[in-house]
Amino acid sequence: MVALDRRTWIFGAVTTISTPWKSSQGSTVSCLSFQDAVDIVCRYSPPSFRRGAVVASGRCLYRGESVDCPTILHPKPDLLLSTTYNDSDALKYFECLEDQLSSNHTQQVRPSNGHIGIANQADATLWGSPVSVWPLGDHFNYVWPKDRSLMYPGGSCPSNQNLVVDDGLQTALENGKEVMFASWFEDRSDFSTAISSPSLQSAFMAFPVSYERDLLEHLARRF
Repeated sequence: MVALDRRTWIFGAVTTISTPWKSSQGSTVSCLSFQDAVDIVCRYSPPSFRRGAVVASGRCLYRGESVDCPTILHPKPDLLLSTTYNDSDALKYFECLEDQLSSNHTQQVRPSNGHIGIANQADATLWGSPVSVWPLGDHFNYVWPKDRSLMYPGGSCPSNQNLVVDDGLQTALENGKEVMFASWFEDRSDFSTAISSPSLQSAFMAFPVSYERDLLEHLARRF
């Protein structure tokens, strides 16, 4: 999840956009029209996330971000930075989690390439203005804690901390869990050479919560 004191790198999709504006971090953000943003989500977000979890549960995954329009974001993964939580124990936890998840070569998501969202809008406000997030890519992996709400605090990183990997995402959303996710494109040059670049993994569409009702209605019709 995005820390308030961290810089964010932002990329606007190559599609119909409105006038760019400046975010609170000073980055230029390209606001997409609502329809264009919905089209991108329907075309480029993983169906297992969009249909199998969000539409099925009626619950979104949120982050705190400094945007007030539909926008594609690709913040640099920051869970292995000491400034993200400003807590040495948090850094130790995510370093340990990195080792655990990296040891499973079939598991692609880990702190070094993933972001955290939470299916609880109020908790997302602790990090910024709440937005629903929609991972973009033709590959998608995720992990969430079965026995607690948050990845950290609450996790001491034992080997048996009961994390659910690539399963039960609808349940995670219904129970307000934090979810660490990663997504990437195998080859989406028709979308954007930049977004399909390995250096820009785990991009996501962000919708301010004021769009949520219309967004879910549109997605349900395009199920």
